[in-house]
Amino acid sequence: MIKRENGFTSHAEGRTSGSTGAFDEDVQVGYKNQRATRYSSDIVNDLYYGNDFFKRIVNEIPSDSLKKGFEIKFSPEDENLSKKIMDLFVNFELDNYLVDFMQSGRKDGFSALLPICKVKGDLATDEVLDLRRLDSIIDFNVIKREDVLRVERNKDSTKPFYREIEYVYIKKHNDVAIKYHRSWLLIFETGTTLNRNVTDTMHETMYTGLLDALQVYYNIMHSTGQYAFASFCKHLQIGDQAELNKIKDSGLDTYTQKKAMQIDSTSLLVTGISDKLSSVNLGANTDFENLQKVSINDIAMRVGIPVSKLMGASAGALASAEQDSDKYIEVVEQFQDVIVKDFLRKVINMILAITGNYDKKYDIEFNSIKAKDKKKEAEENKLEAEKDKIKAEALKIKMETLISMNKELNDSSISEAIKKLANKLKDSILEDLDLDED
Repeated sequence: MIKRENGFTSHAEGRTSGSTGAFDEDVQVGYKNQRATRYSSDIVNDLYYGNDFFKRIVNEIPSDSLKKGFEIKFSPEDENLSKKIMDLFVNFELDNYLVDFMQSGRKDGFSALLPICKVKGDLATDEVLDLRRLDSIIDFNVIKREDVLRVERNKDSTKPFYREIEYVYIKKHNDVAIKYHRSWLLIFETGTTLNRNVTDTMHETMYTGLLDALQVYYNIMHSTGQYAFASFCKHLQIGDQAELNKIKDSGLDTYTQKKAMQIDSTSLLVTGISDKLSSVNLGANTDFENLQKVSINDIAMRVGIPVSKLMGASAGALASAEQDSDKYIEVVEQFQDVIVKDFLRKVINMILAITGNYDKKYDIEFNSIKAKDKKKEAEENKLEAEKDKIKAEALKIKMETLISMNKELNDSSISEAIKKLANKLKDSILEDLDLDED
């Protein structure tokens, strides 16, 4: 999350006409490290609530991760207990709570899910919650970032959960806060942080990482033409043809002047082979629709959401919705296995505790989110129907044969019945083969 701030302008403006054109100082003098932008809650909310595009970036993956539900598989198998736990899960509307909780965490960088519960005996919320002390759960609350006064992280590298949040101070009223140990809560944090050290700060909105990654900064160590806005095209620069001609005709260092031209002029320019410069008329020659497609695909790739879902059906058709659906399914399945499953396990353990079940072994299996193609589904249904028809006809033939055999056995001796049945089968086979009996 460190970006480079270009100080070249001051060097270029301070250079006299007698300059050699090369840097007179160390090439790194004009640079300094700068933290990525921290966005306020007002900006984050404006992005989220004011633009469906930014809302989809946050919402799609958590929503799809629980859309098709899941199953609990106990070992040894216990269908009654599985049904009981799933019924309680549904009654608490935990699927909605979990989705809201994860979406809030992605939007704000932090969120928590707090069970409103009763415990047996005296147990302070800043103590470790022993599930055997859990008596009942009344409801759940999603704790937003603005509901938290502060957090404390585990700074002891010799203990479990090093660097992770150990205590959360949740606002009650008038900025009075209740201290909760992490065992009472589900905590969601993004991977975006502006500090590498263990500090008592919450992580940043996922917009911080996304918007910072989409920006391009100059670096003096590479050719000018190599640094461009990657989602538009490979090589972009700034300048106009008149300035270009002037620079080419002058005896000054071309590289330095190209850098100065980048800063001082206003039109867009594309570099060609061997880093040669040529001007572009933006209004006439630039295909902004194609540039937009490339930019959208770049964003979609970074957030792991296909263009078809990120931009809607019309844009999705341009990006081949069917082609990228499998990749998206992989992203959601990874999110389920790495993040959602741990959250589910924690709330299921709480539900098991209030039913008097502890230390139960079980697995969580997510139902597939892959949507069937309607045409393929119709073809599969047709094949299944034909199979069922063949099976029914075969069963009918067997039944008729059995009835016929029983009738023959009742009317004559067994040997005579077998002989007649054999002749019937022979006639039937010859008829099917369209052959004459010799």
